[in-house]
Amino acid sequence: MPDRRAAGLAIDHQPSGECAEQDRGGAAAALVDQADTTAKPGKQELDIDDTFCAAHGGQQLAFWNAHHDERGFASMHIYYVASGTPIVTILRSARTSRGREVRTVIKHVTKRMRRYWPKTRIDWRGDSHYGRVKAMEWAEDNDTDYIFGLAGNAALDALVVEAADNLRFHHAMSSKAKLRSFVIYKANSWKRPRKVVAQLECSLQPGRGRDRHALGGRHPENLIKLHKAQLASDRMSCHSATANQVRLILHTAAFWLMHDVRAAIPQANPLAK
Repeated sequence: MPDRRAAGLAIDHQPSGECAEQDRGGAAAALVDQADTTAKPGKQELDIDDTFCAAHGGQQLAFWNAHHDERGFASMHIYYVASGTPIVTILRSARTSRGREVRTVIKHVTKRMRRYWPKTRIDWRGDSHYGRVKAMEWAEDNDTDYIFGLAGNAALDALVVEAADNLRFHHAMSSKAKLRSFVIYKANSWKRPRKVVAQLECSLQPGRGRDRHALGGRHPENLIKLHKAQLASDRMSCHSATANQVRLILHTAAFWLMHDVRAAIPQANPLAK
């Protein structure tokens, strides 16, 4: 049986009671345990991302999201990068993840994975929503790798001005459609220095802005689209958060079945893609 005390997994506390909280956490932890039985020892890269799902009633955990201009959830999805199979899907309110929440998720998922594969090297990947200091500190203190997006600011922009000007010059002298350059520096405003990579792109293509998913964020987004569009996992029609978490578990189990069936189809067959 999964250890429910170690399976909070960023589920928000609600007046529905501690028992319901443990049920949701235990169910999510059981999903991680099941996914780990299909993993292989060695280095594992994990993609983490969330997606908005609208609420259509008085569901627990539903929260107003100004960006989407409606109430809903921001379910958190975690996938194996190599295989594209889901590890866990966690029901949560539609708000930006806090550092403590992100740390809790990566902490419990990492520890549960290491119960099965103690020597597995785990590398977390996520956009700037997950680049929280508390999460990075826990990873560094527990022999865990990460590549998180980092929101830009004036100080970081000033550090790449010279490199950006140099890139524009070489782009003007080149016949290539676009060039890329990378600048690495060690920030010293945290408790310890960290490497921050700035990706610069100069292109003649119109409408190209900053790509916040440059660190591989599109991979989980495509998988989440499959989870929502083909398996209707964004339908949170139950009142209780526990029931909607169970819905997510069933949808994730269906994703596993779909993934296995597709993997068994010969590559020459159009259904394989």
